[in-house]
Amino acid sequence: MAAKRKYELNKFLEVLITKSMSTGVIARKLKCCSSTALRYLRELKKAKQVIEQRISNTINLWKLTGKRILLIDVDSKIPNFALMKISAYHKSLGGNVLLTHGSQVKFTDIPDRIYASIIYKKNKHALDYILTQYPDLNIDIGGSGYDLTKELPDHIENMAPDYSLYPENDSSLGFSSRGCFRKCPFCIVHEKEGNFRRVQHPEEWYNPKFRKITFLDNNILADKEWFMQITDWCIARGLKVWFTQGLDIRLVDSEIAKRLFEIRNHHHMITFAWDNLADESTIREKIELLKQAGFTKNIMLQ
Repeated sequence: MAAKRKYELNKFLEVLITKSMSTGVIARKLKCCSSTALRYLRELKKAKQVIEQRISNTINLWKLTGKRILLIDVDSKIPNFALMKISAYHKSLGGNVLLTHGSQVKFTDIPDRIYASIIYKKNKHALDYILTQYPDLNIDIGGSGYDLTKELPDHIENMAPDYSLYPENDSSLGFSSRGCFRKCPFCIVHEKEGNFRRVQHPEEWYNPKFRKITFLDNNILADKEWFMQITDWCIARGLKVWFTQGLDIRLVDSEIAKRLFEIRNHHHMITFAWDNLADESTIREKIELLKQAGFTKNIMLQ
């Protein structure tokens, strides 16, 4: 039986994303001895993932063979779905992908391509300093906080997400629908995504190793038939479900209320949107339907 690895090979690739390095520097960054680093690096060399260049009798310089792709997740609160798809695409082409969080990015050797995502408008200018310092940088910035009109090209949008990008994540996640039929003046969804439409069945982005599934849909109850169909699919697989967006409580009927109770939300609570005080009587009626379905707590109106 092969010995269990003490270090992951991907860690050696990650340290080489921003620049080429010697064996000793890599060893210090990964807190291992030089002989161990050399053994792992030569394994990567055999797999044609790195190139070894001897620059003296005692120093070897290592660099990646594939393109170096840097992903910047500026402010996401949950795994960034778009960056996960971009990662999957470039890895399929043999690229080496590194994810970094926050807006402070340092690199000496410029990566071949940089993608950045900004979710909140308050952070729109968080990366301006990079654009100023490196005017010729091959960087693509997107996200709701930066540009509402920017979309992933179809060849990336249709990729299954790369779940390894966020190793702490324990849930499948994605969109089964986009858009919303409502045009609330305070909401960007209709401007960004347009009218409600089905986009992908969860089986297209579901990862069988997870027992949880997270829906990013903005108004999943807008199509009751679709909602019942995809939750039937989740129930058949024993999945625990979470809807990240506040559900449109005005669309709840007794059948939907029973289904919501049946699927057993895996987050702390189910949230519902209450956007207009004039809807109070309707909201109270819907809350009664939820109570009749079995809910007694963990219903939050926002």
